Amino acid sequence: MARGGITQTEVKKAREALIARGLHPSIDAVRIELGNTGSKTTIHRHLQTLEEREGRRLDDEAVLSEGLRESVASLARQLRAEAQTIVADAQTRHLAEQEALRTTLRDLERERDAALGQVESLQAELKQTRTGLAETQAALTAAQIETKTLETEKAGLGQRLAERSEHVESLEQKHRQARDALEHYRQLSKEQRDQDHRNHEAQVQQLQSEARRRDQLLAAKQDELTRVASDNARLSAELGERAHREREYQEALARDRQRIETLLEKQARLQAEHAAQGEAMREATATTGCLNGALDQLKATLAERDRRLHGLEGQLQVLAALQKAGSPPDTRPHETPEDDASEQEQH
Repeated sequence: MARGGITQTEVKKAREALIARGLHPSIDAVRIELGNTGSKTTIHRHLQTLEEREGRRLDDEAVLSEGLRESVASLARQLRAEAQTIVADAQTRHLAEQEALRTTLRDLERERDAALGQVESLQAELKQTRTGLAETQAALTAAQIETKTLETEKAGLGQRLAERSEHVESLEQKHRQARDALEHYRQLSKEQRDQDHRNHEAQVQQLQSEARRRDQLLAAKQDELTRVASDNARLSAELGERAHREREYQEALARDRQRIETLLEKQARLQAEHAAQGEAMREATATTGCLNGALDQLKATLAERDRRLHGLEGQLQVLAALQKAGSPPDTRPHETPEDDASEQEQH
């Protein structure tokens, strides 16, 4: 940067130094000699003053000849003209440089303003980025909290699932136990029906044997009404025994019905607990239907036995009437078509 206050003496010394080295003392050369300091306008003014002073001093030299004075004067004018031309060129260049510097300065100012705007924009973006980062961190914290909550809920759901699995396993075990109980009851019912059938056949055979024996006794000893009366009493006792057995069957049937109702209640509870296990419930329902069928069959068998008992009572009444009339009774059992069909069905 050029410093102010360049004196004429400094310019004169720099000019004389340049002339001593055989160089032309132009404004730029003097400025370089001064160490690139001083204003070119000031240096030009000092150089012009020095040249005018030297020109006046040469004009005052009386010792010079006329031709020499004219030569010196012509040379001075030429030097002055060249100096003015150089100064004008230097001023033109200086003005151009100043304008270029001003343009450069304006460009730099615009660049500075643009840079300041860019800095403000970057600061705003930085602020927005920091705000977004804070929001992101808050969202991350919330997500971490939510993740922990979800993990806790997951653990709770896993525990509930395990408890549910244990409950389902317990219900399945109860269901298997109920099915085993139903199967056991079916087996017992089947065995009971088989036993009742065998007992019934044995009773039928026994009744047939007794009827044959009564026929033989009545044919051989018609006059033994006492024996017939004894046989009648015996038959009455057997009828009472049969009635007693019938009551036992009725009681057994009542117990079976109570057991069936208990099993049905268990089945209803199992159906309520296993609403989702429709297939198993349908099997239990089918088993219950089989049990109901077996119950109906037992009822039919008991009804058949009641009918047979009524038939035997009718036969006893006929025997009693015949005994009163004094005629030999026909003690053979009168089988009806329904009896034949029932015996065939039992066989």
